[in-house]
Amino acid sequence: SSVRLLLWGRRGSIRERCAGMLGSQVMPPPPHGAEPGLPSAGYQEQIAYGCRLVQESCTKRVQDRETELERLRKEGEELRSQGERLRDRNHQLEAELSECRRKNQAQLEENRNVAQQVMSLRTQLGKLGKLRDRLESAFVGEDADPAAYGADYGHGGMVTNSSYGGIPTEPSARASGNRGALG
Repeated sequence: SSVRLLLWGRRGSIRERCAGMLGSQVMPPPPHGAEPGLPSAGYQEQIAYGCRLVQESCTKRVQDRETELERLRKEGEELRSQGERLRDRNHQLEAELSECRRKNQAQLEENRNVAQQVMSLRTQLGKLGKLRDRLESAFVGEDADPAAYGADYGHGGMVTNSSYGGIPTEPSARASGNRGALG
């Protein structure tokens, strides 16, 4: 009861507070004939109603804040998860890049080796071409009359002497039976 007296002893401040919390619902002044220090039954109901409204409002705010907090926690967890996935993907891509660089380096070395082989083969081909030219010039004066070789001359049959390594010889060497082709 002393709490009630304290509450009603400062009517203006309680009414203002309740009016601010309840919005447009303002408590009416105490009815005539009621004792100024003691509230009537209607006032007690209004105060109880006001307190319920305040408590419901606070409870709703707490629930809203808890819902928002839970949403933010989930969002934070999703962002952490996404960060981990991105980090894993980054490591995977770095490994792939490293592997590609290693393969490219190996391919570059292989290409260098092939280029060296090509140069070597070209050099050898040039030497063989010179040798062929020398051999052709050496045998140009030695060409004989096609009639001297008989019917086999036009069909790819050349008379060779095995003791000279397959070099064409005189038509008389045909009798020995050694045949070959000069390429």
